[in-house]
Amino acid sequence: MSSNGHQKNTSMSNSRLSILYTFLALLALLSGTSTLSQEPPTSSPTAHKTSSKNASADQQMSTGVLAVQSRQNGDLFVDGEHIQPISPGNIITLKLTTGQHFVDLRDQKGNILWQKIVEVPVGAQAAVLIDTDTESPVKGSLPSGPTVPRVEHVTTTVPVVSGTHAVAIDTVANRIYVAGFETSITVIDGKTNATTSVPNGTVPAEIAINSTTHMVYVANRGSSDVTVIDGATNKVAKLPVGTHPESVAVNSKTNKIYVPNGDSDNVTVIDGQTNIMHAISVPKKPLAIAVNEATNTVYVTCLEGVAVIDGATDKVKTVIKNPRQDQLLMQLAVDQDKNRVYVGSGGMVPGYAGSVIDGASNTWRTLDVPSLAFVTSIAVNPITHKAYYANVVRRSKGEIGPDEIVVVDGSTDQIQKVIVGAFPCYIAVNSRTDKIYVTNFKSGTLTIIDGPTNTTTTIAVGKQPSRVVVNPVTNRIYVADEASRSMSVIE
Repeated sequence: MSSNGHQKNTSMSNSRLSILYTFLALLALLSGTSTLSQEPPTSSPTAHKTSSKNASADQQMSTGVLAVQSRQNGDLFVDGEHIQPISPGNIITLKLTTGQHFVDLRDQKGNILWQKIVEVPVGAQAAVLIDTDTESPVKGSLPSGPTVPRVEHVTTTVPVVSGTHAVAIDTVANRIYVAGFETSITVIDGKTNATTSVPNGTVPAEIAINSTTHMVYVANRGSSDVTVIDGATNKVAKLPVGTHPESVAVNSKTNKIYVPNGDSDNVTVIDGQTNIMHAISVPKKPLAIAVNEATNTVYVTCLEGVAVIDGATDKVKTVIKNPRQDQLLMQLAVDQDKNRVYVGSGGMVPGYAGSVIDGASNTWRTLDVPSLAFVTSIAVNPITHKAYYANVVRRSKGEIGPDEIVVVDGSTDQIQKVIVGAFPCYIAVNSRTDKIYVTNFKSGTLTIIDGPTNTTTTIAVGKQPSRVVVNPVTNRIYVADEASRSMSVIE
């Protein structure tokens, strides 16, 4: 839907659009290849995949990718539909039907600043650079050759279980595991995109994989058990644990699996070789868990703070007190080389939602970020030692995004912010390419952050993208589209 500013378009702008659409429609009728309708479409960005109601089946299958970059701030429109704001340095990609499309940039009042008819080729990528200073707003040409960036885009979608709660990837075996509302797990072969279904418990909370043994562990909050999947055979075993397991983490070096049980106030430890279990008592309401394999230390959030478990003895060494008891500690991530633990909370108290624990001294430090209010995910790049916090900014009731990623440099403690879509839900890092992937749940998009520059690219994916995982070996990205019951595969 258009913003209030876009509803104030001048009559001149509307007449120019109408004339252009009439011209394009007549041109299309003569050529017989149009996918444009007589009126600008009013659907969401993802609906650009097939924009004509009267297109033939062959035409609906003919799509290409349009990459748009701008040197000016403004609102991007394609075929009369508001896509999203665009700013210098950002690249927006859209999957469109092949043929001619009308691209324009507008200011906050709806005035057209720049416009162009762009030809999208079959199965290929077109690119357009918006520059109102050096290029004619109407007659500008498409950049070509080395000036056209290679932009990642959705290449296919794979049907998966509904209501995706958890996703994990075995990067060595090239298999993706997806759990949701249903009592089954979808296993995707990363090479062929073929799927297999295996049985599961109810209300899965998290998935963890031992990349050495290729065993998969699913913590099921509803059925209070852990599903163990042999990645080689898909053979399944069920292990009863405490009440309401909230997450799961694996130490691949010791082959131990740790499961915090939210209503048993303990952590179940599973021997990965024998499946023999025992429990460690921890403070009330354990929730998130992370492992530092380098120090063989396990960190568990609870109401008091963060419990620190010695992985060699499976005993609690200390509990690092949370200075703000009104902040529910929900997220953990570890930088093993720096021996740092990044903590995120969701109390919606701005300025207190992000903290860092020094693993050597077990000291707690709150990040000085006034806007940091509700952390939904944390990820660490182990090479650059940067931590990424997905932050839902506190706003007035009813206001939606954009939100932000808070970047913490683990070497310098410098803090930067990157604007993303509405309700960033999950973060994944490709340490080989130094790219960071963020699912924007309410925007239906994926933001790609370039690690060295913090510039962004936005990709339209399915409805309500929740989780994202990356295979750095194949350089493929997998986005779980919760409402679409699909996995978007991006290359």
